[in-house]
Amino acid sequence: VVVLRQLKKVAREFEGQSPVPNDVKGSGNSWEDAFAAVIIHRAIDGETKRMSRTAELNLAKLRTGGSTGSTKGNFNVQNLCFEADAELEYEGKDYYE
Repeated sequence: VVVLRQLKKVAREFEGQSPVPNDVKGSGNSWEDAFAAVIIHRAIDGETKRMSRTAELNLAKLRTGGSTGSTKGNFNVQNLCFEADAELEYEGKDYYE
């Protein structure tokens, strides 16, 4: 199951900063019940006023106790997906073994 959540309105002094888990609107029970949570942030380009293709992908929660953190990725407009290079580890082994 994939659940999408909207961000709360953020004060102007925080504009341009990446969102944090507390910025997720109505996140109470769904945040606690979630196995994993990813926050995707695409900034607005200052010159063109359009959304940038570069995104920050923040793995903010992982229930199994694995590593959380952020990586940069690009939005592929043809396939409507995010592409990011990341090295994944799972229980001390390479994820893909």
